Amino acid sequence: MDRPLAVGEILLYEEPGNGFITIRFDSVLKGYLVHMDCKKWSLSTYKRYKKIWAVVLKNLKEAGVTKFYGTVQDKKSLKFNKMFNCKYTGRDVILENGKRAYLVQTDLI
Repeated sequence: MDRPLAVGEILLYEEPGNGFITIRFDSVLKGYLVHMDCKKWSLSTYKRYKKIWAVVLKNLKEAGVTKFYGTVQDKKSLKFNKMFNCKYTGRDVILENGKRAYLVQTDLI
């Protein structure tokens, strides 16, 4: 992984040199926060990540997670999140670094 895991952060998937998916509990949101990162993007990468994402969602649901959040800092990233069925909540949040971000949510019902 290109960066160290934060305290309480769990690595769900890693593609060395390209991307990862992590989850952690956020006390402010009172819910899980998932982060997906991908550096080299293409149609084949999208198709591969959609399959990986389906497995991640299945595993989270089996673990009892019913919804989770994500934070998105720009419109391009918001579009990326929508491709993975993350919906904008209409709320913005201030991140630990002081930057404003869109809050997205995925329901696993």
